[in-house]
Amino acid sequence: MSAPVLNLLIIVYGSSSTDPVSDSRYGAHQRRLELELRPKLPMIGMSPAEISTWTSALVRRIHPDVKHSQRWHCEFCDKLALETSCNFASWSHLNPPKVNVYFHGVCNSIRGPCYRMLKKMNKELNAQTGMVANKPSKADLAAGPSGPFPAAASCAQCHTVTGLDNMKKCSGCQITRYCGSECQTSDWTRHKEFCKMKKEVKWVWN
Repeated sequence: MSAPVLNLLIIVYGSSSTDPVSDSRYGAHQRRLELELRPKLPMIGMSPAEISTWTSALVRRIHPDVKHSQRWHCEFCDKLALETSCNFASWSHLNPPKVNVYFHGVCNSIRGPCYRMLKKMNKELNAQTGMVANKPSKADLAAGPSGPFPAAASCAQCHTVTGLDNMKKCSGCQITRYCGSECQTSDWTRHKEFCKMKKEVKWVWN
């Protein structure tokens, strides 16, 4: 008997520099990336707690792949998205188990008006759905040219923010972006787990 498959839905929210800073950017047409992944669980008979722990570790590993997928600007303003706030909704007791993960790209998750909007949104989501809001991923802490948090719009490997118009998507997954083949090759050992996953991709960008 093969190991069961996890139904993992990841949605990345953000904006474009051209979006008006108003409520009109939200709703059904809010800019986002929707990924339906079907990773295999490492063993049969895992408990809901074990599945949740394994999924959290998986999401941390593939976080750079989905963060560096577009020229993301902050979900709440027109600045570049630097940090990632994350919400988990888990139904790991189901067969097959299901987990939804919502990434929110923000310019600052510690202070300022966007932090306050993020805090309010997370509080409302928790009250309505019981989702668990996490602090920015530790993967965000890698130093980049833009400061302690690399811009989501930058190269997934070197975090350069120059030449954004020339960023290339990985030819395999067509999601993760690099400044060139050298950085893509250097990042392959880490990136291949996400790249080889079976996935359904939907962009809401226009």
